[in-house]
Amino acid sequence: MNFRVERKHLYVALVLYLLYALLTAYVVTNGESSPLNTYLFFAVFNSRIPQLTPLLTVISIDEYGRAFFWIPVALILWYLGGRYRRASVLMVSAFVISLVLGELMKHVMYEPRPFLVLHITPLIHEQPDSSYPSATH
Repeated sequence: MNFRVERKHLYVALVLYLLYALLTAYVVTNGESSPLNTYLFFAVFNSRIPQLTPLLTVISIDEYGRAFFWIPVALILWYLGGRYRRASVLMVSAFVISLVLGELMKHVMYEPRPFLVLHITPLIHEQPDSSYPSATH
């Protein structure tokens, strides 16, 4: 398989990593309970769609939705072959890189989970460990 990275994809990746770095700097300097972070959290938290709650709950229980969503999607793409196989490899590679970087960041930078700071009841029980970067356990 030939996995050549196109220049436009590289630029998109660099922009996303820059945004991630800026977000990290914002969280480090302002903390979890900053006004902007609190506003954004409640904008998402209060916009739940009740019909999607059961599906999102099942997906969220298994750290990142790996077993119920992403692994089956990657396997289907792999099975389809061709450019879909390439997409599967890229997806799994990106997932592994994000897992490693996320776990490293959790140990470098502790931020309490929003439910600890904002005194809300989460939809799914979470450990009171670091919340940043989000979605890593």
